[in-house]
Amino acid sequence: MNDAVDENGRIPTSAAECVSAPRRAANILLVEDDAMVRGALRRILDQSPHQVAEAASGFEALETFRKREAEFDLVITDMVMPSMTGIELVRELRKWNPVLRAIIISGHPEEAIAGDSLLPANCAFLAKPISPQRLLDTVSDALATVRD
Repeated sequence: MNDAVDENGRIPTSAAECVSAPRRAANILLVEDDAMVRGALRRILDQSPHQVAEAASGFEALETFRKREAEFDLVITDMVMPSMTGIELVRELRKWNPVLRAIIISGHPEEAIAGDSLLPANCAFLAKPISPQRLLDTVSDALATVRD
């Protein structure tokens, strides 16, 4: 089963019913190499007031961030991607924005166990599969720590 989708490729719970009341609208960079998973996560996030930009790789995310760095409040990234891990990506992005908040997701059980010990500061970890409500709650929690 992939991330926020069930075995039939559907989001398991209506995202519209799961939207948490965020403090403010934010700009999110969503980085996931699996197009189906990225699409499912995007559909959930699109039910919130947040603006979402997508990237299919760490390198694409770096390029998008460099062009629009002042715009992003949060990055949501897969842990395992070709050529660059989510942790490596967060560390690179924080060279431009040291207070950038991050959520790293993974479907690999061994990373879930070690996740907290590997993560940079101010970075949440979500194990796949991810329910819409859990994703939106984690996004709200991460954004609540952003200094205005």
